[in-house]
Amino acid sequence: MKVWMYNMVMHAENYEAAVEFYKNAFKLDVIFQEANDNYSYTELGIDGKHVVGITPAADMKHTPTNPRNNSTVLQLYVEGIEAVCASVKQHGGEVHFGPEKGQEFNYGGVKDLEGNEIWLFEPVRAN
Repeated sequence: MKVWMYNMVMHAENYEAAVEFYKNAFKLDVIFQEANDNYSYTELGIDGKHVVGITPAADMKHTPTNPRNNSTVLQLYVEGIEAVCASVKQHGGEVHFGPEKGQEFNYGGVKDLEGNEIWLFEPVRAN
């Protein structure tokens, strides 16, 4: 048996706002988008690689409680962690912690428009 990650899908209470936030704050492209009578779904990524999928919570018959207590966290590798944090704030999200400098990674945490946590990791390049 073999299992590997395809992508994370979040159920957004405000689907359109979530798609726009992730596209703009993280400079992601729409890789795939579908809408029909049963559901809507958007996959976002960069360089053709999937980063996150977003679907309306109501379409999935999911009622989010309080995302701030959500135990699922999206983790992203980034370049320019300070610029990413600034972009998140500019587009309505918030910086939860950091950015901090580590030996192998600079890291920080941000939250999207609905309070979902996203942890950022920037590899430290050896000179």
